[in-house]
Amino acid sequence: MRSIQVIGIYAVLLGLGLICIPNTLLSIFDLEPTNEPWIRVLGIIVSEVGYYYVIVATKGSEAFFRASIFGRLWLFLVLIVMIVLGIAKPILILFASIDAASAIWTLKAMHTETVRQ
Repeated sequence: MRSIQVIGIYAVLLGLGLICIPNTLLSIFDLEPTNEPWIRVLGIIVSEVGYYYVIVATKGSEAFFRASIFGRLWLFLVLIVMIVLGIAKPILILFASIDAASAIWTLKAMHTETVRQ
């Protein structure tokens, strides 16, 4: 499914960026630089999840597709709450929006496939 493949590639690239050039990415989004290893650990996890998305996109798994919709909408909701509470900077709305848009894209694609059958 194309939407799963696209979000997977996005996640792999974002994860690699967090591993290789974390402070460059953080500065682009007006976030504070860090020397802590956790940003790179996050990059490893994000790229790993992205890899799973890319592989599953080629093999197909309705259960994974449905679970990923929930997961991406959960990420959207939690980031919005963090922004509203002042825990996170508003720039994170960009990441939240990408996940929400891709979840909606997947949901529509799954609905379209169901209607065709």
